[in-house]
Amino acid sequence: MKFKLISVEASYGSNLKGTELAPGVIKSFGLLKKLANMGLLANDEITITLDKMPKTSFSRKERNFYAVAEICRKVYQSTRLLYKNGHYPLILGGDHSISCGSLLAAQEFFGEIAVIWLDAHCDYNSPSTTITGNIHGMPLASACGRYERLAKYITHSKNRLNPQNVILAGVRDIDSKESLQVKKDNIKVLEMIDVITQGFEYFKDKLINEVSKIKCPFYLSMDMDVVSPYYAPGVSVPKLDGFNFREILALLLEIKSNSKIIGFDLLEVNPLKDNNNITSLVASELIMNFFSINKKGENFG
Repeated sequence: MKFKLISVEASYGSNLKGTELAPGVIKSFGLLKKLANMGLLANDEITITLDKMPKTSFSRKERNFYAVAEICRKVYQSTRLLYKNGHYPLILGGDHSISCGSLLAAQEFFGEIAVIWLDAHCDYNSPSTTITGNIHGMPLASACGRYERLAKYITHSKNRLNPQNVILAGVRDIDSKESLQVKKDNIKVLEMIDVITQGFEYFKDKLINEVSKIKCPFYLSMDMDVVSPYYAPGVSVPKLDGFNFREILALLLEIKSNSKIIGFDLLEVNPLKDNNNITSLVASELIMNFFSINKKGENFG
């Protein structure tokens, strides 16, 4: 099965503009052509955007709800169509709220999936716990059934992710109420403090050990703020002490070698906050290496 690119030009889940520009900038480094020439990616793509802004949100706890929900529904529909036609999604965004659409599509198509959520944040808030009201902090909660208004807008299906099939990796910023919900749902959380205190190899082995316990296929969702702002400054919500380039690439390749990957979202690059598009270049290189470097045992789907 080949992957096919979905470019999502949207920033409605954030309070900052800029992520809607990321797919175009990331692709400007020749990513699509290079992968297509290697036979690793279909040579056409889907672009998702909104022609006009829907009606305003009904709550400051759910900013831009209708715009976010409409984008997520389009992502859901496109992802379902790719699976039906024998492709896997490679999604470039765009803010992280769009992963709610891709995850729900994968969950429905495969029956049950697991998720590796690479992010400085958990994105497990809901309108009742959010501090900012920005929905890019809520997509994982919605996909797991903790924010049903968004999920129900996207799909009529009631199939939601099992929180115990979710692995949060690289976390270093979590809200207090959000933390309580994460603990209540028994979600596995691997924090960056383990890298700092125990070393990267310890963290990598710990992640792969958790992956090995789950037998269903994995969807990989990555926020570029999981990378240190020293290497990736152009993100919407940067946090210190993230992975360096070698570490995040090594982690992606280990995940690829030890799980069945059925989708990959790379999100939250913000060219308006970047330095000479270095973050877009890093994102492009990560994707290129993820698909092109072969390791024994790797598996797509």
